[in-house]
Amino acid sequence: MCGISAIINTNNNKVPRDEIKAMNDIVFHRGPDQEGFYEGLNFALGHRRLSIIDLTISGAQPMIYHDKYVLVYNGEIFNYLEIKEELKQFGYSFSSSSDTEVILAAYDKWGDDCVLKFNGMWAFILFDIKKNSLFCSRDRFGIKPFNYIALPSKFLIASEIKQFTAIKEFEPNLNYKEAYNYLVNSHLNTNEDTLFEGVRVLLPGYNLNYNLNNHNCYVKQYYNIEKIKKNRSITFSQASKQFSEIFKNAVKIRLRSDVEVGACLSGGLDSSSIVCEVKQMNGNELKTFSVCFSEKQINEEKFIDVVAKKSGFESVKIYPEMSELIDQKIFNKLVYHQDQPILSGSHFAEFALFSKANEHKIKVMLDGQGADEFMAGYMSFFYKFFLSLIRKGKFLFAIKEIYQFSKNQKRSFLFISAKAFLYSITNQRNKDKHKLYFSDLFKDRNYKAQKNTKSVYHESLLQINETSIPYQLHSEDRNSMMSSIESRLPFLDFNLTEFIFSLPDSYKLKNGITKAVLRSGLKDILPEEILNRHNKIGFATPDEIFIRKNHSSVRNNLVEAIKDTKGIFNNSILEYFDEFVQEKKPYNSVIFRIYSFNIWLKIFKVKLN
Repeated sequence: MCGISAIINTNNNKVPRDEIKAMNDIVFHRGPDQEGFYEGLNFALGHRRLSIIDLTISGAQPMIYHDKYVLVYNGEIFNYLEIKEELKQFGYSFSSSSDTEVILAAYDKWGDDCVLKFNGMWAFILFDIKKNSLFCSRDRFGIKPFNYIALPSKFLIASEIKQFTAIKEFEPNLNYKEAYNYLVNSHLNTNEDTLFEGVRVLLPGYNLNYNLNNHNCYVKQYYNIEKIKKNRSITFSQASKQFSEIFKNAVKIRLRSDVEVGACLSGGLDSSSIVCEVKQMNGNELKTFSVCFSEKQINEEKFIDVVAKKSGFESVKIYPEMSELIDQKIFNKLVYHQDQPILSGSHFAEFALFSKANEHKIKVMLDGQGADEFMAGYMSFFYKFFLSLIRKGKFLFAIKEIYQFSKNQKRSFLFISAKAFLYSITNQRNKDKHKLYFSDLFKDRNYKAQKNTKSVYHESLLQINETSIPYQLHSEDRNSMMSSIESRLPFLDFNLTEFIFSLPDSYKLKNGITKAVLRSGLKDILPEEILNRHNKIGFATPDEIFIRKNHSSVRNNLVEAIKDTKGIFNNSILEYFDEFVQEKKPYNSVIFRIYSFNIWLKIFKVKLN
């Protein structure tokens, strides 16, 4: 896990060392162990290293391979040992034990198609000396970041957008359409555009090729989860067994490390599955880290204790106080490291957890991101499931599933039925209510409609590609790297995701429970309390309590936002806020978003045109 930088001068002038070093220094936190540079005729590469595999100088970057290629790379190729053995059969030899050298040898053998061999997370820039070109790639699901921008005389690449601020030619201008998407629709990271006008991300599953002779650049997709075909012949029993086997390997290869590995443990099904799977692997020890809250409705400590007792692993708990967000100016720090405003205080919980892991000298953490989106883990999936069954005329099946679901949720059949119906018609209405707090000009020029899906399959695709996973991965990368920690995600092993994606919806949602195939496949290793748990909390935080306790500071921020943003907001948000403080109106998350947005504008000195 590292930080990468690149500057290409399109006027073909040599890049001054102080420019690439300035970009590199900004992400010292991503790689505090070493730094390195490579300078070409009209470009320069920079690298900050967090040593995980092969801690010696042999694994340092930029890595030069037989005077043919140069690589700067952020991430891990977890199946690098298997690829190395395959390459040895073709006569390749290796001088280091790092996965970096394996990437270079794989490119030498298979060219751009080398990425199809990789099981891992990556964002890299590979200079092909003979072709005088850069081959860049980002992993299948975008676990590792890759940002770029074309300026009048430069083309820049960076792990984090803030690195661009080291270049004088870069101007931080607001992308109004993405601002609308965040403020009104509650979405970030849904496409290649960012809140900074002109700054783009290389989308997950894409390569970028840059010709250093003529400065032509193009991107090409190499992976698309939608091409995975449904497996309609597999039985549920077979699927459960196969899930168990693939998941075990996904966890096993993510334990490959020359430094200590820890794990996030929320007490939920996903993180508990990872911890319990590690326990099954003889000889492995694991320190777990958990966030607990004094608010009973969001505290999962009893489930954390169950898993800790079952595994026998050391359990480290933290009890973060939301007041620290303002008192210790952590909010500003979070927004700075995220390169964008945040959606909720859940970032603080995640930040606090990784900070504690860093105190314990942990450099690698396992986490459960990705399971919900692929295995229909959110409650919203059930509502889509019910309605799709009804549309298909499967009324008895729908009634049975609603009955089981309502029983598991300890709700009445009528309540769940009504909620499913209301969910299908009120989602956009709730977004429309948010528009009341914004100027007509801002709304009219930047309106972006919400996508509404009608099936579990399409809802899963939407969350994987746009509305959930991209934002979750962006958040986790920045929060972990703030503490110089590499976060590894077994549920996003592409062998596992492709298998899950191929299964029928009824293998994910079955008898009123979510993630049915996981529960069945791991029933022998999970505690009963976790296996039969049906409520979901995740990285929840008491945002409403935070806003109320700091209402004076928040209100001042809202007043400032209305004044300084040149007509994005109107005064109605202040009226609503005052009534909320007086407990006349319910909490509205748009308050948090406006508060965060205004802080982001100030930190990055974003210009409003």
